[in-house]
Amino acid sequence: MSENPVQMKKKLLAVLNEQKAVTAYDKKSGNLSVCIKAVNTEDIERNSRIGYLSGGSKTKIVREPIKNNVNNITITNAGGSVLGNLPKDICDLLSPLMDSGIATIKSSKVNKVEKASKNTMYVDIDITLIKTEEEQGGEKSILCLVGGDQVNTWSQELRIFKCDIPLDDAILLFELYNRFHGEYDKIKSGTVDDSLIGLDNLESETKVAHSLMKDQIEENLDYSSDRKGASDFGGYVEIMAVQDSARYGGMDKYVDKIRFDYDESGILTMFKKRSFDVKSYHWINQTRVSDSEWNKESASGFDNWCEIIELYPFEKNLPFDLNDEDIVSIFGFGKFKAFANISV
Repeated sequence: MSENPVQMKKKLLAVLNEQKAVTAYDKKSGNLSVCIKAVNTEDIERNSRIGYLSGGSKTKIVREPIKNNVNNITITNAGGSVLGNLPKDICDLLSPLMDSGIATIKSSKVNKVEKASKNTMYVDIDITLIKTEEEQGGEKSILCLVGGDQVNTWSQELRIFKCDIPLDDAILLFELYNRFHGEYDKIKSGTVDDSLIGLDNLESETKVAHSLMKDQIEENLDYSSDRKGASDFGGYVEIMAVQDSARYGGMDKYVDKIRFDYDESGILTMFKKRSFDVKSYHWINQTRVSDSEWNKESASGFDNWCEIIELYPFEKNLPFDLNDEDIVSIFGFGKFKAFANISV
């Protein structure tokens, strides 16, 4: 396999999802169920064999290179007689994964036969996508939490959480959070309000964030803010992990059964509980101060506290140097992978 298997799996899922072929996907276990229309069934003998089948009839999926397609995958009946093939675009992505043992076919059966249209056959296939060593280790993530009150006073806190949540999963959690709060709806309708107050340069930072979100939107995917009846973000993640398993399957593992602290967003709790290193930095009147000075100044609380979170890859250096005492903001670098306003 010349291409990275992780990328091959992502491409396969993207193609299947675009064709609305995915019926279930559990990202954690790798179990993938699809319903695919067979091709090359027009031959008289093949079409006749299909005519004897009905929903539930057993089939076999056979990795079988042919002259015109080295990636061909054949569909046969229980006795081994050829019925047709999987579409070429799916064969080209699935067969290398099968050859390397990353994808295995658990079972297959006829979903339905449309006899009125020359015995058009749809096949249900259960696939297991084995996790590669890269995915098992995974690239972790860094969460930066910036909070401050810079309306009546100039106070700011930065907390950096090194987390064991893989970066790809972390990006999806941000995506779900922004869906839950209707950010994609605002982008789609052109009603985004970037004029947030509370932190210096936050307005320009949110413009960069919304531009990134717009660029990341995939066609044919629904980003609407329908909360599906969920009363909190954790409940929404659990629902979406089932209802859109092709994209969010397994994300519910980050939801704790004991619900989130009343004064925190659900997404922040998820990252906090999976952090193994936390560092804090504080500023008053744009000057770095010690923890004790901060605790003294902040003892009476704040009137206009605002908080946002930004996501960064774990393995790469953060774009800002916090060893530099002159650094007073992480805004303006535009290197984050995801952004969310948790003051909403």
